[in-house]
Amino acid sequence: MSQKIITVTLLCLGIIAYVFLQETSAGTLYQYVDKNGVVCFTDTPPEKYEKKAKTSIKYRDPTPQEIAQQEAQERQRRQMRQMNEDRERAARESIERQGEQRRQQMDRNREFQREQERESQRRQESADRLEAEARKPISGSHGMTKSQRDMLIEAERIRLGQ
Repeated sequence: MSQKIITVTLLCLGIIAYVFLQETSAGTLYQYVDKNGVVCFTDTPPEKYEKKAKTSIKYRDPTPQEIAQQEAQERQRRQMRQMNEDRERAARESIERQGEQRRQQMDRNREFQREQERESQRRQESADRLEAEARKPISGSHGMTKSQRDMLIEAERIRLGQ
């Protein structure tokens, strides 16, 4: 007899637990306006507002399938966010590399230009010395000698970089 009582008791407790779990996992959210004009939301409206309360939202706990689906969607959102962040980082790095390459190219161009200017200056100085040598008067001659004219022509070629 005591086994039957224990079995019936356990069965009743199981039914009560099932009903309790069903009540806590599903329900309705009601909306009503109180005497001060404040909009209130509750799962059990006060008796005086029961007739005026509107069903606002019916809610229940999500099923395991819904939870799995939500988790999958969240994983997908995180992956998309990570992909976007990776793309943005790659784009920033690419822009920074391009900027650095442009700066390096500008530095090379400036250095090349300075070297060209130094080379032009060296040619000019060399041509000036050669021209000064060519214009020195030679004792015993009344004009320019052929070698002096050749030196002047060479000085001009040096200036032109030929």
